[in-house]
Amino acid sequence: MDVPFFSFVATEYAFGKYMGADYGSRIRVLMRSPTHVIYVAYGVNLVHRASSSQGGVKALAQKATIANLDRVEVRQKIVAAFGEGADDAAIQAVRKRGLGTVLVDGGGVPLPLPMVQQREQFEHDYAALTATRKGLIPIAGKCRQCGSDLTPELNYHHLKPVPDDPGHPKTVEDCQRLTNHPIMSVHGYSGSSDREWWPFIDWFSTWDGESYRDPFFCTDACAAKYGRRAVVELPLLSQGGEPPARKRFEREYISHYEQPVIITESGLRL
Repeated sequence: MDVPFFSFVATEYAFGKYMGADYGSRIRVLMRSPTHVIYVAYGVNLVHRASSSQGGVKALAQKATIANLDRVEVRQKIVAAFGEGADDAAIQAVRKRGLGTVLVDGGGVPLPLPMVQQREQFEHDYAALTATRKGLIPIAGKCRQCGSDLTPELNYHHLKPVPDDPGHPKTVEDCQRLTNHPIMSVHGYSGSSDREWWPFIDWFSTWDGESYRDPFFCTDACAAKYGRRAVVELPLLSQGGEPPARKRFEREYISHYEQPVIITESGLRL
């Protein structure tokens, strides 16, 4: 039997939903090899990577302390899974500060990261590949009460769902060639697990430069505050007057591709 190679690395934590169990939080990886993993959650769990359920060995129901890992029966289980010396390495990992995970013969594939780190990694990777951006042009209109940007009324432009041709837009400039209005935002395939889609644009929005949800205020709360100020600071208006109606904006949803025509058995065109 070959002598296993042990290396100590920064303490690893993994997603708490692992091997058929959901621990509700992250778990600590004490030792891993290409074939086995020891992780700490409600005690010390020793599992075989080929198992698809919680069919591993519960090496220890108590905490992963040095005293508990030093038990004869626990040492025997660790050695059987990882080889001679693995029991001592596990105890050393508990002693080491910041280097509390042991890789045996390279460690094999790392366990899934905790969900927070997965999300951070996803956002980092996605940002590096996509052209997704918002607020590409400044908002001219300002709220008369607080000075914040008014909310513009936008039109939405949808592109072909599957980016299967070289001409599918990847940049703001590509999208600008499809419209005369300035582009307010571009959006990639953030919901797709296929990273090959991330560089492509899914849809984008445009603004005519003059249409706002409210031409004077950013919120109704600001409108009320402005009205109270006006009662004190400006000449009084006559009672019972009606405020001007808001101009209705007809938003457009524009598709920059031909929708396929489906004819049913009854002859109905969809």
